Formats: sequence, C-alpha cells, structure tokens
Amino acid sequence: MAGVGLFVIPPFGQMPSVYQAVFAWLLLAFWSYSDGWFGKFNAALALLEGAVLLRFSMELVYFSVEAFG
Repeated sequence: MAGVGLFVIPPFGQMPSVYQAVFAWLLLAFWSYSDGWFGKFNAALALLEGAVLLRFSMELVYFSVEAFG
C-alpha cells in the first residue's frame, strides 16, 4: 500500500522524492513498532522492518506499473 500511495503522488509514474519516501518509511516504522511482525516494541527492529516493507512495496508497485502500464 505504501508503494501505491507514493506512486500516485505527483509527479505521476515516477519514483517518489526523498522526503516522501522518508515519511512513508517513518509511518511504516511506527506501524512496525506498535503492531509489526518482528519489530514490535523494539525501535531498531521496527526501523529495519519499515525499511524492508517500504523497499518491497515500492519495487512491487514499480514492477506492476512497468508490466501493466
């Protein structure tokens, strides 16, 4: 979902800017800290989990945009 949200923010169809990616990463890290898979109540693991989730979601959306136009 984070990747989809970042790809629909202007400019359309391009990688998001740095501040948008950092903001999404912080939101995912907060979610991971409060209710994540392996980062629950551990700040370092929550930051790592947020980064992994953001990278995966952005790559998945990039592939979907390239494959299905």
